[in-house]
Amino acid sequence: MMRPPSAPSWQDRVTAALPLVYLALISVAWPPLALNARLIDLMFPVMAVFILVPSPGRWEWRPLDYCVAAYLLSLAPSLWGTDDVRSSIVELVKRLYLGCVYVVFVLYFRTTGWSAAGKTLLRAPAAICGVGLAAVGFHAVWGVDAGILGGASTLPYLGRVLRLTGGSESPAMFANYLTFVLPFIGAAAVFDAVRRMEWIVAAALVGAGIVFSLTHAIVGFVVAGIAIAWPFLPRPRATAIRGVAVAGVLMLFVLINAMLIVTIRGVEWRHDFDDSVPPPEYAYAFLGDEGAKRLTVQVSYNFMSYYVLKRAAWDAFLERPWTGVGLGRFPAVAERAYADGLLHEPYRTADPHSTLLGALAETGIAGALGTAFLLVVALLQAPARRPERWFVVASRAAVLGLVVNSVNVDIMNFRFLWVAFAGLRDA
Repeated sequence: MMRPPSAPSWQDRVTAALPLVYLALISVAWPPLALNARLIDLMFPVMAVFILVPSPGRWEWRPLDYCVAAYLLSLAPSLWGTDDVRSSIVELVKRLYLGCVYVVFVLYFRTTGWSAAGKTLLRAPAAICGVGLAAVGFHAVWGVDAGILGGASTLPYLGRVLRLTGGSESPAMFANYLTFVLPFIGAAAVFDAVRRMEWIVAAALVGAGIVFSLTHAIVGFVVAGIAIAWPFLPRPRATAIRGVAVAGVLMLFVLINAMLIVTIRGVEWRHDFDDSVPPPEYAYAFLGDEGAKRLTVQVSYNFMSYYVLKRAAWDAFLERPWTGVGLGRFPAVAERAYADGLLHEPYRTADPHSTLLGALAETGIAGALGTAFLLVVALLQAPARRPERWFVVASRAAVLGLVVNSVNVDIMNFRFLWVAFAGLRDA
C-alpha cells in the first residue's frame, strides 16, 4: 500500500518562499540603506543558506559560469589604478555579491523550477505599477504626495511632468526593471503559463508604467517585447512585420540617443535677399533681380549631461587604459569635471550612464572585455521554445532589452540582470 506524500516541512516552505519575496521586491529601494543596499540584500544571506545547504549534487561548470567568473576576475586589475583602495574593494565586494545572486538562483531554479519565479515576475510588477499609477493619479488630481512611487520633474521639450518611479531610485531605474519583466509577461502569454486575463492586465499596467516613467529605457522595453514576439509572428506576413519592427526600433534608438546628446533650446530663421551673389553660369536657375534669396537658420542648443559624462568616461579611459581609474571611482572623475566647469551640480558625482564606457573608465580594457564577453555569451544562449522553458526564453529577451538600454545606463549593477543570467545558465 502506497503511503501518501508527506507535507512539505517549514524549511521547504521557507526555501520556496524567500526567492519569490526577493524577486517581488527586487526593484524597491526602500528603506534607504548604506552602500546602496536594500532590504532584500539583508534577507539574501538567510535565503542563500536555505538554498545552498540542502542543494544536491556537484556543481557542473557551464559556459556562462566561466563568463561570470571571468567577468569578476577582470575587475581585479583596477585595484592597482585606484586612488581609494577601500572604496574600490567595497565596490568589488558588491560585484561579488551579484555573482552570489547568480549562483543562488541557479541552484534555486535547479531544485524548484522556474514556474513560480516567472509568475512572481508577472504579478509583482503589475501590482507595483497599479499602486504607483494610482498614487501618481491622486497626486495629479488632489495633490496627494506619491512618495517613493512617483513625482514631478522637468524634462526637455515636455516641461513639468509627473513620472512614475515605482519605489525605485529613479524613473530610469524603474523603466529598466520594467524592461526586464516585460518578456516574462509576454512569454507567459504565448506559452499559456497563466490565465489570459492575468497577462492582459499585467501587460496593460506595465505598458502604462513604462509610458509614465518617461525615460530613454523605452527603447530596450520595445526591443524586449519584439524579441518575445519575434518567433511567433504570423507566417504569411512575418518578414514584413519584422522589417517594419526593426526599422522602427532603429529610428527610435537614433531619436532617443540624439536627444540625450543635445537639447534644442530654440530655432530661429530669417528670409531675406543676398545681392552679393553673382548670376549663375547655367541657364537652369531663374534669374530675376541680381543676387539670390537667402534663408538663414540659427539653432541654440546645450549638450546633455549624459553626453558630457560619457565624454569624461572616455577621457578617463585614455588616461589609464590598462587599469582604469579604479572600480567605483568614476564619481571622482565627475567631480573633477564639475570643478573644471564641464558638469553642473546635479551630476557632479554621477556614474558614466553607460555600461561599456563605465567599464572602460573604471576597470580599463580587461574589465570592458570581461563585461562585453559575459553579455555576448548570455545573448548567444539558445533556449528551446517549449512551454516548460518559457522562463528561459523570457530571460534571453530580458537581457537583450537591457543590453540595448546599456548605452545610457550601467546594467551590470542590476540585481535582476543576474537573475536573468541564472535563468539562461541551463538553456
